Formats: sequence, C-alpha cells, structure tokens
Amino acid sequence: MHPNYNCFLFPQLGIRPTPLSLNMLVDGYGKQRLHEEALETFESIRKNGYRTTTVSYSSIISAMALVEKFDKAEELYQRMLKQRVQPNLHTCITMIRCYTKRNFTRDGHKVQ
Repeated sequence: MHPNYNCFLFPQLGIRPTPLSLNMLVDGYGKQRLHEEALETFESIRKNGYRTTTVSYSSIISAMALVEKFDKAEELYQRMLKQRVQPNLHTCITMIRCYTKRNFTRDGHKVQ
C-alpha cells in the first residue's frame, strides 16, 4: 500500500490542504488504482472544512469504477445527488459504464 500523502505531507510542510490539492490527490490516487487512498482523501475534504464539489465526486466515482467497485460508485453518486451536487458529463458517462458493466443497462435512466 502506498502512503497517503494527505496524512503526512501537508502537516510536515506546515500547510493546510486546499480543496484543489485534495481533489488532485483524489484524482491521482484514482488513476493509480489506489481506491482506498482516494476514498480516504475524498472523505478528508469535509473533515478539513471544505465542501465536496462536482470535481470531487467525479474523481472519486471514477476511481471506484476503475477498480470495479460499482456499488461504492453508485453509493457515492446517490450521495452526490442527495447533497444537490450537480453531476457533470464525465460523472454521468462513468455511471452509465458502471451500470453497463454490471449488466444493469436498464438502470441507466437513473443517471441525471
């Protein structure tokens, strides 16, 4: 398991992470298939007093889909909608792919 830079890098440098830096970490971890680190960093966004945004959710949903954690991707997508965070095109395409890979193609209508 790779170290979670969010946990030790920022404090060692004496800086507070920003929404941009946290979103970049979520995206980077996701692209490296480090879904646990991506999820931990995603959750730290709110712990650091920031709001999760379309970019935050799009990155974490993509990370979960990449490692075929489709149930988690859908859970996060539903949380996104519940929090009234507007999905972008990338998020919608990712969710449609999740439904297709799970052979739930009829659930594609859930994507807003």
